[in-house]
Amino acid sequence: MKIYRRSDLLKISGLIRNFDLSKDYSIAINNFEILLKILEGPNIVSHSLSTITNIPLRKVRESAISIIDRMIFNEKNDPFLSLGLCGSEDGTVITKRWKQLITLFHPDKYPGDRRYEERAKRINEAYEEIRRNRKTTIPEAIKLQPVNIKEHIKMENQKFQRLQRNVKSISRHDDNLTIPRFLRLLPFIILIAMLFFSLISIILLIKKL
Repeated sequence: MKIYRRSDLLKISGLIRNFDLSKDYSIAINNFEILLKILEGPNIVSHSLSTITNIPLRKVRESAISIIDRMIFNEKNDPFLSLGLCGSEDGTVITKRWKQLITLFHPDKYPGDRRYEERAKRINEAYEEIRRNRKTTIPEAIKLQPVNIKEHIKMENQKFQRLQRNVKSISRHDDNLTIPRFLRLLPFIILIAMLFFSLISIILLIKKL
């Protein structure tokens, strides 16, 4: 599992709190993978952003979708921006990003939701435009294949269960890192030391008497 830097999460959290792409898309482009990670479902990235922004998980996901929608359907109809790219990427990166987006927004995942159909259509159009204009060879976009919804839900549930186990494991690990063993034992050490010095004082007092 990829670990994202806190600085990157903070940038995205700022974008989520103050949703404004009117001037600059660079933060969203540079951290597009994090936005996609949020849409994959409940995960450590989503929980971290929810904690940083103090926004419920559902709202974090809604903001991520809104940001990605603004990019997919950007006013310039820039095909690279529609795929969350800056335009300097090679064919391999472009194809990988197209596959990520078309997998997330495949219409068969939400039958009857026209928004997913529109997203998938625009993603394919953008990819085809880039492929036609690029001198380097980029694989042709394939037609959308039906998705096995039951199998997809089963896989998502399995991923969520693994995530829960990982979060518990990381939490225990963080607890051990946050409070060293010595500090946890410190109150007992102080108590023993106090008892010891009290005993010494009593012994000295008895000798004087």
